[in-house]
Amino acid sequence: AGLRRAGAKAMGKWDSDDEDDGPKKGGGAGSKGQAQPEKRVARTAPVTIATPAHVFALFQEEEWKRFMIIDVRPHRDYAAQHICCAFCVSVVKNPRGRIVLEDSSGKASSDPSTDEKRFKINKKRGLWSDDCWMGRPVLVYGEGAVKEDHPVVKFLQSSEFTLPKKLMLLSSGYAAFQNLYPGLGSSFEKPRPPHRYPAEILPGHLYLGDWKHAEDQYAL
Repeated sequence: AGLRRAGAKAMGKWDSDDEDDGPKKGGGAGSKGQAQPEKRVARTAPVTIATPAHVFALFQEEEWKRFMIIDVRPHRDYAAQHICCAFCVSVVKNPRGRIVLEDSSGKASSDPSTDEKRFKINKKRGLWSDDCWMGRPVLVYGEGAVKEDHPVVKFLQSSEFTLPKKLMLLSSGYAAFQNLYPGLGSSFEKPRPPHRYPAEILPGHLYLGDWKHAEDQYAL
């Protein structure tokens, strides 16, 4: 009888242990066996690398009108030379303490007549406003090749509700681009309007255009 009671007690302990283990193996709350909900991955804009030739192509058929071109270099470098119709953008904290993107391409210079000319040119590309990049293809360039971890690029990708249509990052710095395509440069002192350029067949040597290209003395 004593052995039967001991055996029953031991079996009872084993049954209790099995019951305790049951929820762990059966997928109770917080267990490994339970299917956990998949973590939602935030949507981002697709990113591609653009060569200088790709950027030049934007000005062949006036594709630049659809794009937003962003220069992430310091303002002094932008003022000295930049791609036609580019914004000069940086990440700043506004008076309310919010982190925002700020454009300095509209800053006044010491020459009011030049500022007026520059303002007319900038109107063709559009003026800066909150979330103005939303739904538009955006080209970003800087002093060197811009990476996806650049603060401006990260900000553009930070909210899936204001994403650009796509992001193109220039594969070279601005100086290298300017050496290849000096005609696409503009500055604060000598603002240049964008031009429609002929198709590039052999970079720097052979181009294919139409009669309007031939008549455009500036582009030539």
